[in-house]
Amino acid sequence: MNQFADFLKVYKADELDLVRAVSVADATYSELMRKYEDHLKSIERPSNLHFVCDNKIIAEILTPAEINSFLQATQQYEVNRKYSWETGIIISCLLQNSYNYGYNDFHLNTKALSNISNLGACVIGTEDNPLSVAVQGDIVSSLGHGAQYSNFNSSGTAGDLCGSKARYSSFTLDRSVGERCGEGAIYCTFKTSVWENVEKIRGNLSGFSNTLIYINNGKEVRII
Repeated sequence: MNQFADFLKVYKADELDLVRAVSVADATYSELMRKYEDHLKSIERPSNLHFVCDNKIIAEILTPAEINSFLQATQQYEVNRKYSWETGIIISCLLQNSYNYGYNDFHLNTKALSNISNLGACVIGTEDNPLSVAVQGDIVSSLGHGAQYSNFNSSGTAGDLCGSKARYSSFTLDRSVGERCGEGAIYCTFKTSVWENVEKIRGNLSGFSNTLIYINNGKEVRII
């Protein structure tokens, strides 16, 4: 009897599927890391964030847990000058691919990462099923920039341009935000339990059908 037949006698079908799945996952991860490294090495810096939703650039599909694991693995490249920008772009593309495939409720941890921007930039959900991202840890800038039909929950500092140019999305912000938060947003809701954030955000939202809510000891108070 040949070796392959012997192999089939030892392993059950579900175990074979698991072996194949692990092999495919390893190959996907390796190719994704190669593409990520290429982005860090590239000379040109893209001027338009909206290209991140083009799956011709990043076609890999990871589960929500795998996306967070990949994010943690990027820590080794933090010294690269393009780390902050490119890492957020790649993660945003992975979020979109995963959502399009049927996943949702993404959880990203940036506590061990000192310099991340663009998480959730330009992702697009649907009205009936908004793309949902929870971030534990700090963001430098552009959390949810240009996002549509998406919900963001940030338990760390959100940095500058949080929710800028977003559409039909919500942002729950538990700690401080930077400058220009909500600038250019339309039909979005911003919730925060930090009063100083209210003062920063208020002027950026007026006249664009947005909502600003202050969470006062668990009670929601509408400001706009």
